[in-house]
Amino acid sequence: MYSLLVVDDEKDVAKSIAYDINWEELDITEVQCVYNGLEALEYMNKRRVDVVLTDIRMPGMDGIRLAEKIADRWKYVKMIFMTGYEEFEYARQALRYGVTEYLLKPAANEELFDAVKKGLDKLRAELKQAAEKESVQAQWERARPLLKEKLLQQWVIKGRELNGEEGELLWGKEQLGKFASLLLLRIDSWDTIYKKQELKYRVVVRKLISEILLKNRAYPLFENADGDLLAVIMEEDQDQAFAAIQDATNMWELFLYSARTTAGCNLSLFYIWECEKTEKVHELYWLLKRHADQHLSMEEGELEEIRPDISNQSFQSIGILEEYPGYEMYVDALDRKGALQKIEELFAEPENGGKDSRFLLVYYHIAQTILRASGIRGISIGQWSGDLSEGFYNYAGFHSIEQLKAWCRQVTEKYIEWCVNENDRECGYLVNQAKKIILERIDKNISVAALAEELYVNASHLTRVFRKETGRSVIQYIQYCKIERARELLRQPGIKIYQMAQMLGYESPAHFNRIFQRQTGMTAKDYQKS
Repeated sequence: MYSLLVVDDEKDVAKSIAYDINWEELDITEVQCVYNGLEALEYMNKRRVDVVLTDIRMPGMDGIRLAEKIADRWKYVKMIFMTGYEEFEYARQALRYGVTEYLLKPAANEELFDAVKKGLDKLRAELKQAAEKESVQAQWERARPLLKEKLLQQWVIKGRELNGEEGELLWGKEQLGKFASLLLLRIDSWDTIYKKQELKYRVVVRKLISEILLKNRAYPLFENADGDLLAVIMEEDQDQAFAAIQDATNMWELFLYSARTTAGCNLSLFYIWECEKTEKVHELYWLLKRHADQHLSMEEGELEEIRPDISNQSFQSIGILEEYPGYEMYVDALDRKGALQKIEELFAEPENGGKDSRFLLVYYHIAQTILRASGIRGISIGQWSGDLSEGFYNYAGFHSIEQLKAWCRQVTEKYIEWCVNENDRECGYLVNQAKKIILERIDKNISVAALAEELYVNASHLTRVFRKETGRSVIQYIQYCKIERARELLRQPGIKIYQMAQMLGYESPAHFNRIFQRQTGMTAKDYQKS
């Protein structure tokens, strides 16, 4: 099914072309008229267009300028020019922008029909060719990670020397570092709900290792036969390699917290304070693995096991963040104003004076939320964070609470701005609009059917797209937002649970309590007392 856009400042001519020709014979099911180039671009920003049939001389933006804009933004859209002037310059410029036909007005309906048919034939041929090329590329991309994993196993575990072609597959054309060391991460346990989808969450763990422990350095990361995750630290000199190991140990607590909350697993980290030339990396591997397998009787020396001390006050007090629900909800909805307001609340001075360590935990919470949100959307921190990326891995660089707060605000704004721009596609736009409506009417009964009607889409389509984009159904998201709002309200003095249930549109306090306990693991009354 195809769509046609007719652009002509002579409205009668445009309507005649659009409605007097049987375009359905060409499988064109949508035909729209606009009357200048600016209107055409505005329409194409909202709807898919396959063929544009346009006059050249028009007020505001002429056909040549329109063709230039379309060629820059919509690679496969076919352009057909109509003009009452037979000028060579127009024809020459038309060729530059990939215009498929050049018709003199007034053109007969048969000429217009044939010109559009040729444009669609060319479009189908190009799409077929692109699909075939994409299929071949996709097959290679699917095979590439498996081949890289196998090569890494043979190099590190078996000690096989790699040839130039294999090295280029692993590292590209960049030179391999002269010195190497290893990090070994062992997954000790999974939470039950995550264990059922272990393969999926292993991918999440890998992403966290790359972004937090390795600071997005291009170090090889792979698994051995036992399921251990291994990172090969490779640098030009030993000091750089030792610095990378130190970075990983410094970020261990944040990584472990992120792995627990995002992937539901506990891990141990083993590393060696020793670097060898890269051709001896397999010797380091076996030394490290033997110590890891015997870590219960491990002695101090080359190998150190890193585990967070559960009695440590800063790690225990992560629970304090439960007093400030809402930030994650606003980030998920790409609600800039709500997220920034929540940061102001998180950094507010407590009545008892508080300590700087509390604000470090706030930083952990915000950094972990952004890392997790990026991971769910399948994007890396480096894609959007720019100069702010260092703040995810090196909180020692902040010298005051004001700097810490400023970074949290900036990284939140930049992440949301990037996502909003990236989501300018139909599905992302639809889901974000749905989320905004839900947040605006969180105190009312919201049905999927009413939401879909307001967004001018089918309810089943909205449900399907929403689940694909978020991993949740619309109903689950509505309940999630209502409970997050309830947690905020329950922190306000004097509020009654039955009043709050009514405020959020629940049919009864009992119904609200069941939903609240299911999502938080405790009753609303217990939560209010905590």
